[in-house]
Amino acid sequence: MSNIGLFVSREDNWLDEAVGRQFEITHVDNTEAALEILEESYNHIGFVVVDLELGEANDYEFFKRIRDEIKFSFIPVLAVVDITPTYEDAKALEYGVVDFVRHCAAPIATRNTITNAIRIKDSKTYVELEQMLKELPSLIYLKDSEGKYVFSTHYWHHLKHDEPNWTIRGKTDVEIRKDKENAKMAMEADKRIIATGQGTRYTIKIEVDDKLEYFDATKQPVFNANGEVNGIIALLNDVTEQELLKKQLELLSITDGMTGLLNRTEIQQRIAKALADGGDPALSLIMIDIDNFKHINDTYGHQHGDTVIKSLADTLKAVCESGVDFYSAGRWGGEEFMLLLAGAGLATATNMAEEIRSLFENTQFEGLPRQTISLGITEAMADDTVDTLCNRVDRAMYGAKHAGKNTVRVL
Repeated sequence: MSNIGLFVSREDNWLDEAVGRQFEITHVDNTEAALEILEESYNHIGFVVVDLELGEANDYEFFKRIRDEIKFSFIPVLAVVDITPTYEDAKALEYGVVDFVRHCAAPIATRNTITNAIRIKDSKTYVELEQMLKELPSLIYLKDSEGKYVFSTHYWHHLKHDEPNWTIRGKTDVEIRKDKENAKMAMEADKRIIATGQGTRYTIKIEVDDKLEYFDATKQPVFNANGEVNGIIALLNDVTEQELLKKQLELLSITDGMTGLLNRTEIQQRIAKALADGGDPALSLIMIDIDNFKHINDTYGHQHGDTVIKSLADTLKAVCESGVDFYSAGRWGGEEFMLLLAGAGLATATNMAEEIRSLFENTQFEGLPRQTISLGITEAMADDTVDTLCNRVDRAMYGAKHAGKNTVRVL
């Protein structure tokens, strides 16, 4: 708050003596000069005191100019009267005047009137600012040093309340949010900000009322005059559309377009990671190749060939569902597929390979004869790399081919 006051009066600068050292007074004798000063230095003016007769001249023009300029909205205006304001004098309140200063009042009364007017204006401006912020789609809120809300520009559907005159003021996230886990995380983030004085930014994932949403949260500490954190100001933006698009692009970057399985790059990276982790010694690969696939394309056409590829992919997805967190299925290229079985030894891998072979052999294709696959299996060794492991399972698969196809071979 600035301690510089602008006094507009044709009389001597009696206000300077009345306010003493508490305020510094700039004195002009007309409203035109006062408006020039306000235009040039409004950021430095803490209040305006003006003779009522000057302020109400020309249909309250001076008062209206200050009231209607948004840049002056933080400056309280007081009008000077000789006695207690009359009913007619009180009309000035309709044009932005906050209070009246009596010419003959004791200095302490004048100082208190000005100080209270500044507080009233600050409070009124705070409410007006809150209303203006509500026009933005973003959610902006202020919390105190205990993590309790002071205000929030919006009440989104993530909050739990049903009272008609409900207010967020004085409540914590845990008290009002439907998603209690997210509420606890928010309060922990707030505690860190208050303790360290450091802001933060993160993305929140919220699943409430059968709706998945993402919000970008930016939080910054608010400091008092002593440099102590006494609150948190935050900005939340709905980034659901962007996050879902990002996840869709991420999925497309690791997925084979035809089958929906992982692409070769991704399955190779997962094999490399599984070998690098080395937490579980059991790690197996199954490589699968559709038998006589060139004959299918050449004889029945590529559309039928695509149908066969997609059918095998669906079979692999169904079989892998039992170990979705540990098993990964990918299209290696063309009619070749790769299964990564983390935590599975040769016995488990062999049983799964036989299940896949049998399921696919018994799949009915319209306009096509029975289709079969050849499968190779290997288990990772301590000194394996991605290349050595993949080369070995490739040889195992070709061993199945050479053994007559529609069979499983282990190497």
